Amino acid sequence: MIDPQPVLTDGDVTLRPWRDDDVAVAVAGHDELIAHWFGWAVDAVTEETQRRAIADWRASYDDDRAVVGFAVEVDQRLVGTVDVRRRDDGVGELSWALFKGSRGQGYATRAARLLADYALTPTDEGGLGYWRVEAKVEPDNTASLRVATRSGMRREGVRRVEPGTSDRSDTTAYVILARLASDPPISE
Repeated sequence: MIDPQPVLTDGDVTLRPWRDDDVAVAVAGHDELIAHWFGWAVDAVTEETQRRAIADWRASYDDDRAVVGFAVEVDQRLVGTVDVRRRDDGVGELSWALFKGSRGQGYATRAARLLADYALTPTDEGGLGYWRVEAKVEPDNTASLRVATRSGMRREGVRRVEPGTSDRSDTTAYVILARLASDPPISE
C-alpha cells in the first residue's frame, strides 16, 4: 500500500493534496496568462475539467505516482498548482502555475523547490526517488525561467521542436532546465 500523499511546507508555502472544495477557486484563478503558456483555450478550465484533473491526480498517486499534483497554498489560501510527471525511469518533469493575483511574490519558486526536493528524495525516506527533475520552458517565458533557476534547476540547453508538435502550435523550442539528486543543496 502506498503512503498517503504528503503535505510539504517551507513554513510559508504549503503543497497539499487537492480537495474537492478547491474546484471553484481553481477555476476562478485560471486566466489568459495560464491559458497562453499551457496552450489552452481561455475557457478550457471548467468545474468539470478541474474535478476530473483532481480525480486523475488522486488516481495516479494511488496507482503508481506517475503524476503527483499538489495544490499550492499560502496562509490557507489556494494560490496555484504544481505537479511532477514521470518521463523516464527516475526522471520527472515539473510544471507549475500560479493563479491571477498570486504571481510575482516568490510562491512559484518556493513551490517548485519543495516539489523538486520531494521528487529527488529517496523512496525509503518518503520521496519519489527520482535522480533528475527537469522543466521545459518556452524561451520567452522569462517568469518561468526565473522560477526554474531560483528553485535550483540549471539551464542545460534548448530543445528544438517541429512546429505543431508541441503543446502549443506556435512553439519551436523549449529551454531545458534540470536539477539532479547529486547537485549541491540549495541555500535559502
